[in-house]
Amino acid sequence: MTAVAAGILAAAALTLPESRPQGEPRPLDPPGVLAIVVGMTGVTAGLTSGRTDWTSPTTLVLLAGGVAALAAFAAIERTRREPMLDLGLFRRPLFVASVSGAAITGLATVGLMSYLATIVEGGLDRSPLAAAGVLAVWSVTSVLVAWQARRLPARIHARERLIAGLVASGCGAAALAGLSPGSSWLHLVPGLILAGVGSGLANAALGRLAVESVPHADAALGSGANNTARYLGAALGIALVSAIVAGGGSSSAGLVGGWNHAALVAAALNLAGATAVSASRALTLQSAK
Repeated sequence: MTAVAAGILAAAALTLPESRPQGEPRPLDPPGVLAIVVGMTGVTAGLTSGRTDWTSPTTLVLLAGGVAALAAFAAIERTRREPMLDLGLFRRPLFVASVSGAAITGLATVGLMSYLATIVEGGLDRSPLAAAGVLAVWSVTSVLVAWQARRLPARIHARERLIAGLVASGCGAAALAGLSPGSSWLHLVPGLILAGVGSGLANAALGRLAVESVPHADAALGSGANNTARYLGAALGIALVSAIVAGGGSSSAGLVGGWNHAALVAAALNLAGATAVSASRALTLQSAK
């Protein structure tokens, strides 16, 4: 299968025309790249280290260093003539909605679902195959909804679709709480379907917002910022969920208890994200008057 896919891609590379950027290419921003890499690495490593001891010097140094590097990134981008990320874009409410929605999707939904198989195996004592099947309920639903989202009426703006997706994801995450070591995997199905509908709506909307939220010439920057926010959010989300679940202990009851707390945190984050995106809509309407 891999060889077939590689052959198709090779044939396409020989026959499809290559797109070219308009105007002068933007130069690299090595200080900015270094600062954000160090910052996100430090914060993620600190959250991971905190799973064992939140007060240890290693955890505190990693978190403090990561936050300092992210602050340095913002300062660097303000002084660069050609920054990797133009901070002026954050004065555009639609861009804020795009980036914050992507970050919350990664932080809350991807982070939570990345731990689901572990809970099904270790907390509910199911086989790896069963765990994969349970996770498929969410992932397949998400793909199908994103695929069919194009059929929604055009009058429903991508931002409203994102808000609906985040609310549905939050409600789905909340429905995933309340597990006990003896729970059936069927307890998870309603929440997984609802969360899948939410993430499908959100993912489809984010692709449109990424290019609509920036000037036409900066469409690639908008898409890159959106994807970066999503993946950085996911990295932090996985570390955060792991830390919350680990706080319950390594027993089946501890894992399930930790999962219940993590699901409620994910629900709150999704609903907070929906509120933030709604606020950006109000700001857009106010600025248009």
